[in-house]
Amino acid sequence: MLLARMGAGEDVCVGTPVAGRSDAQVEGLAGFFVNTLVLRADVSGNPTFRDLLARIRESDLSAYANQDVPFERLVDELNPARSAARNPLFQVLLALQNVPEAQWELEGLAVEQIPPVADPAARFDLSLSLSERQSDDGSADGLRGGILYSADLFDEGTVRRLAERLVRVLEQIAADPDRRLSAIEVLDEAERSLVLERWNDTASEVNASTVMELFQRWTVETPEATALEAVGGRTLSYAEVAARSDAMARGLVARGVRRESRVGLCLPRGIEAIVAILAVWKAGGAYVPLDPEYPTDRLVYMVADSGAELVLVAAETADRLSEDVETVLLDELDSDSGELPDIVPDQLAYIIYTSGSTGRPKGVVVSHVGLVNLGLAQVERFGV
Repeated sequence: MLLARMGAGEDVCVGTPVAGRSDAQVEGLAGFFVNTLVLRADVSGNPTFRDLLARIRESDLSAYANQDVPFERLVDELNPARSAARNPLFQVLLALQNVPEAQWELEGLAVEQIPPVADPAARFDLSLSLSERQSDDGSADGLRGGILYSADLFDEGTVRRLAERLVRVLEQIAADPDRRLSAIEVLDEAERSLVLERWNDTASEVNASTVMELFQRWTVETPEATALEAVGGRTLSYAEVAARSDAMARGLVARGVRRESRVGLCLPRGIEAIVAILAVWKAGGAYVPLDPEYPTDRLVYMVADSGAELVLVAAETADRLSEDVETVLLDELDSDSGELPDIVPDQLAYIIYTSGSTGRPKGVVVSHVGLVNLGLAQVERFGV
C-alpha cells in the first residue's frame, strides 16, 4: 500500500528471498539453497486493506507453490527489457527473518554475531529487512529491521522519511483495517502543510484580457515596432501583423468559421503560422496545431477527433492530409470585408494533443484566459 501511494502504480512487484529448503531431503544438508521469489500485487480498484490483504495472500501462496523455480530461469523465460542500472522484474526487496537465530552452546566458549564494519553494497533500489523479536519468555515482541538503499537514487533523509511513512501506514491500517487505499495518508502534518500551503502559495491576480486585446494595445501604442522576426531577418511590425491577420480572419469568417469553430493549422514554423493563429482567434475560432512532420494517419485522426471544420495549409504542406479533409491554402484566405466577432476570456483558444505514448493522442483544451496567464507568466519569467 505504501509503494502504491508513493506512485508505484497498480501492479506492484516485490522480491523476497526464500530458504529453498521446501524439500525435507535437503533439511539436513549444508549449503546455500536460497532463491529469489517475485511477489506480484494487484492494488487496482481502490481496495480496503482487508480486501487487499486477502487478494495478496492468494497471489503469494500461489507464488510460494512455485518457489523452487530458479529466479534466473524465470528471467530467461520472461525475457524483460534488461538494463545494467536495475534488477529485472523488481527493484524493491522485502526479507523477513522468521526463524530464531542459531545458538552455539560450546563448553568454555561464548559465541556471538559480529556486525559488519561497513554496510554491504546495495543490489536493489531498496531492500527492507525485518526480523521477528522475542521477549525473554519467548513471546512475540514486534519486528526490527532496516533499509539498505542505492545511494545513486536516494539519500539517507529520503529513506528515513520512507521508513516513517511505512510506520504511519501500519498504524492507520491497524486502527482501521477497512480503510481504503486512497484514504491512506503517507504525509505527516508538516509535509502536508509544505505541499498544500507553502509550495502552493502561488495566488495572484488573474488578467481577464484576451491575447487579441493585449496585442491590439501594443498595436495602438507601438504600431511600427517589430512584432515578429524570422530566421533570415524578415520582420513584420505590429501594424503589419494586425492588417494581415485581420484579412485572414475575414476570410475564415466568410468560410463559415464561428465562435469556437475548430481550425487546423498544418503549417511550417514561421511568421505565417503566428499570423494564422491570430487570424483564427480574431474569427472567433480555436486552432488545432498539426505538425507537418507527423504521419498522415495521425494528422487525419487529430482533425477528426478535434472536430476541425477546415485545415489551413501552405504550398509545401498541402499534401500532408488525405482528400477527405477540407484544406485551404493560406495565400487564398484574405478578404477585405466582413465583421469580426468579440472574444470572451473563457472562450476556447486552442486544442493541443498529447504525444500518444500510452495509446492514441488525447486533446487538451485551453481557454483564452488561461493562455493570457501563461503568457504573462513567461513575461515575468524572462523579464521582458
